[in-house]
Amino acid sequence: MLKAPIAGVTLGAFGPAAAIGAGAATVDVAYAGLGVLGAAALLQLEPVGLALGLAGVGVLAWMGVRTLRDAWRIRLGGEAAVEVLGATA
Repeated sequence: MLKAPIAGVTLGAFGPAAAIGAGAATVDVAYAGLGVLGAAALLQLEPVGLALGLAGVGVLAWMGVRTLRDAWRIRLGGEAAVEVLGATA
């Protein structure tokens, strides 16, 4: 996971690299906070576990659809010049 922010910085894209790092730190803090608050006990409630499970399914489905959409767009030559490494606009 550390390679993406470092690669972004070396390519002159500090903003996106910093955002990736900040996002990872935010998730780590959220996990630690949930652990301290006893999220395991909360997940024992069936409606809460079901709601979080469905939310997780929704996020994964959304990520999958976006990944497939971008893959087909790139395969068909629909990417912008700024998305191609080494291309001049």
